[in-house]
Amino acid sequence: MNNWTVFENERIGEKYYYLRHKSGLPIYVFPKKLASAYAIYATRFGSVNNTFRTEENEEFITVPDGVAHFLEHKMFENEDGIDTFAHFSANGANANAYTSNEKTAYLFSATDRFYDSLRVLLDFVGRPYFTDENVKKEQGIIAQEIRMYDDHPGSRLYYAMLENLYQTHPIRLNVAGTVLSIARITPDILYRAYHTFYNLNNMALVIAGDVDPEAVEAVADAVLQKASSFCIEQPTVLEGNGISASKKVLKMDVSRPQFAIGIKDVNLPLDPCEKARRALAMDILNDLLFGRSTEFYGELYEKGLLQDDFTVEYEWYSNCAYNAISGESDDPDAVYEAILAHLDKMKRCPPSKTDFERLRRCNYADYIRGFDSTEEIANSFLHYLFLDVDYLKIGDLIAELTYEEVIELMRELYHEDRFTLAIVAPLNEL
Repeated sequence: MNNWTVFENERIGEKYYYLRHKSGLPIYVFPKKLASAYAIYATRFGSVNNTFRTEENEEFITVPDGVAHFLEHKMFENEDGIDTFAHFSANGANANAYTSNEKTAYLFSATDRFYDSLRVLLDFVGRPYFTDENVKKEQGIIAQEIRMYDDHPGSRLYYAMLENLYQTHPIRLNVAGTVLSIARITPDILYRAYHTFYNLNNMALVIAGDVDPEAVEAVADAVLQKASSFCIEQPTVLEGNGISASKKVLKMDVSRPQFAIGIKDVNLPLDPCEKARRALAMDILNDLLFGRSTEFYGELYEKGLLQDDFTVEYEWYSNCAYNAISGESDDPDAVYEAILAHLDKMKRCPPSKTDFERLRRCNYADYIRGFDSTEEIANSFLHYLFLDVDYLKIGDLIAELTYEEVIELMRELYHEDRFTLAIVAPLNEL
């Protein structure tokens, strides 16, 4: 274990092993004696990373929207014609992948033959295979997927809200791109994006389970080659404090109107730990203001204005954040007005400190319970890692939160000029 560094939080009794592999890949192993082991291998390349330049290019390059997602799909295709999922299945592993706004991740869980599956994971992500024929075939498949989401009310609602909130930030773009944008993708574009962002120095491997770090290192030694130096520049996103539109209504084939209220956070801190602290405070604040146990939710539910699918989530990324309040209602405008009135009341008569302490303890307990799942550990660890925050510090941040800062956050964030309302209404509604 000479090559590994151990990081530990004695307060919660959890630790992980870290190695900067000789290939350049950062590896994190979280030892847990649970039934299954979980590995996730990811790169900092998502839907927002469409414009960039490297040492080889003086000018910025812009690739078509949806390239990161397209690339994720194509990585599972091999020159020998055997789908990578078949290799995982032969080892008894369950594999998957996803692309989000700021990352692409490949993952598997296994109860047996873990190291065999780990070899498959590291090997196939390191061997891209793109041809004119297989790219054209995939364009048809993904175009069908995009059209499917264009017909999905929840997806249309979500992006309508983001388009309302943001004027120029690429967070407003669909992760999959558009039918027109993916039609411009070529093998050359995919190879350019791959060799730029799938550099091992820009990636990370996170593993949780009953796993030996030295055995993980041995697999990495056998599969990975030393990566070239990594230097990439992406333009600064110029996004003002204002929103793009205060309201948008879409007509679709739904039985009841759906709504999404977005609140733009324009004061995201620069320091990563302060960003995380703000997000954790927002989680508690959302529960204080809109949780199922609040008088607000009870009253609107009794009036039939809210349904069981009512959700409130704070989303944060490296350079943007927003709060999203969504659900179904026969009268979304009435819900919107009720929320504004409720927030005005709460600013004058804030929630109690007793309720804050109860919810802070609940959130801390949820964090601790997360260590009972290898999937939760690995995904949460990666989420915070790519935001430059150590997951083992999250419990301490929750414990340090104060009632005063949460109430101040409420007064700072909730200004009506940062609100937008998106609605998907039935086709026959006037």
